[in-house]
Amino acid sequence: MAEPVIVEVAADHVGPVRVVLRRGTETMAELTTHVPAPVEPDTESVGAPDTPPQERRGRIHNAACDVISRKGLAATSMRDIANAAGMSIGTMYRYIDNKDDLLYHITADCMEELFEYFEAELTQAGSAPSRMDQAIRVYLSYISANHRYINLVYRETKALADEPRARIYDIERRFIRHWTQIIQDGIDAGEFADVDVDLAANLAYFSCTVWALRYWNIGNRSEREVGDLLTKFIVNGLAAP
Repeated sequence: MAEPVIVEVAADHVGPVRVVLRRGTETMAELTTHVPAPVEPDTESVGAPDTPPQERRGRIHNAACDVISRKGLAATSMRDIANAAGMSIGTMYRYIDNKDDLLYHITADCMEELFEYFEAELTQAGSAPSRMDQAIRVYLSYISANHRYINLVYRETKALADEPRARIYDIERRFIRHWTQIIQDGIDAGEFADVDVDLAANLAYFSCTVWALRYWNIGNRSEREVGDLLTKFIVNGLAAP
């Protein structure tokens, strides 16, 4: 009787897998195939109208932020996110490709939202010190409501592939230009010392971001309290001699 053919599957996840056919010690064939997301019943639609796609994307986004911020990207599975979003994993795969795709969109959405909020709230009137004070307080206002997302962005951006990470950095550079312009205007007006403008802008911006990154330790301080002290540090540090 001929030896039976043994099929070995190299993975048990959704996506590409390698299949090896063996008879005894002899490899007869190898091939790569794709395992689709399992088709599961979509309990959302039972007895209710279809949920709009944008609402489902928002639920996935919020669920991913919640789970990843608690467990970290590496320890989070797509099923964890689907469960938190209250939908089947098959439904979720209609809107995203994988965790990397999801992380990029979370990061890009957060940075774009911050950029738009900052532009909408920031005025260009007044002295450079008063505009710097306003920039600090506008950014802290956003952090106060979104510190969890900012923490996630800074912690997990390094996990992105080179190209999407570069796009995120481009968004951040657009944001920093506002700080750069305030400092340059202050130097031109004789209100700020002649400093390395790009370095000073990055340090001012990141000094504010520390409130989000260290929120676990200093989150009990009020937004006003943090803003008052940061304004003293940054404006006094930039002041012309």
